[in-house]
Amino acid sequence: MKRSKLPRLLLAAAVLGVAGFGGLLVYGSSLGLGLRAQLGQTSGTFLHALDLYENGDAADALQTIEPLVAQGHGPSLNVICGFVNGREPVAATETECVTILEEQPLRRLDSLTETALWAQEWDVAADIIDRRLAEGDISAHFDKARLIRAAPSGRYGGQDLLAALQASAAAQDPRGQYAAVLLALDVSSNASLSPVLAEILDRQPKLRGADALFELAKLMQTGAVSSDLKYVEVLRRADAGGNPNAARYLAQYFIANPDQDPAGSERLVWMTKAASSGDPVAQYNLAVEFLSRPPETQRLDEVVVLLDRSATAGFVPAMNLLGTTLWQMPALLPKPAEEVKAQAMGLMQAAAAKDDVNANFNLGNILLSQQSPEQSLPYLRKAAALGSQPARDLLVKLGHSGG
Repeated sequence: MKRSKLPRLLLAAAVLGVAGFGGLLVYGSSLGLGLRAQLGQTSGTFLHALDLYENGDAADALQTIEPLVAQGHGPSLNVICGFVNGREPVAATETECVTILEEQPLRRLDSLTETALWAQEWDVAADIIDRRLAEGDISAHFDKARLIRAAPSGRYGGQDLLAALQASAAAQDPRGQYAAVLLALDVSSNASLSPVLAEILDRQPKLRGADALFELAKLMQTGAVSSDLKYVEVLRRADAGGNPNAARYLAQYFIANPDQDPAGSERLVWMTKAASSGDPVAQYNLAVEFLSRPPETQRLDEVVVLLDRSATAGFVPAMNLLGTTLWQMPALLPKPAEEVKAQAMGLMQAAAAKDDVNANFNLGNILLSQQSPEQSLPYLRKAAALGSQPARDLLVKLGHSGG
């Protein structure tokens, strides 16, 4: 795979032979490093790759360092992590990136592929991908499709891209399977890629298998595609692979299908996981779950924290529920009761302004209880207009039109 460096290395050998001890002077030079690399010295190969890169020869640098990366050579992995971790994050830090590449051999050449693509060294990227395929790395099929998409026009044909995506799907890479579904659903008559398929090939960071599984699950949910796997199983695999949204979808599934989870344990597990990852809908749902329990097991302190996080993220139902909870139980916050109730009113008013039907109805009721019927009417009328039958009934009872 490497380009021939024989003439250069023969010259280096000649210099060493003629110079005798003086040849030591070129030991750390470009020529000396090239000879050491050709002789198989790990340190020489590594330094030679760095020297090539410093001199603008990115292609030869990548080809030179490739065997060291494949072997798990620590300094080489550190260099690759320095390049790739900002573009295609392997881990939160470069140190963690090196550890992962040391422990997961398949990720090493994958990261080197990303470095070659970043450098637009198309031949080098193609060679690395071919090596990965030869070693049984099925994820390389999708990277080949990405290479074909990214390479200059005319280098590959449209059939090459289609073949790479078909190979990825046949290898059961979820990304290839998702691409195959997108191709099947694309009813356009032109030869160009659909915007969604173009986006998944072009995106940075690149599409992960877990994210493709999540997208496939969403298509299954709409009935657009079917699968031998159940919807829940696809979501479980997406979650196991690190997709951040799968837990919320699993929680919502078990909320909507209690017969699939009679004890409620699955619902609670997935709500808790999604809420802990910062999902505002899951935080709200988990708070509702706690509030639905008997008073002695409601975990009200957690309810307030969950609703506050959800409301702060802008989830309108959480604004209303936090407001009503604090209005009814101001002692939940370490503040004077009147101050807490004022905060509660502000939360409900913010939700009402965003057309939350429950917030409007709750505010109408609160103001009625405070002997402020004129102030309550706008909220009750808005709740009725938003579809609240209790608000309509209350308006009729007060002698106003319920429409």
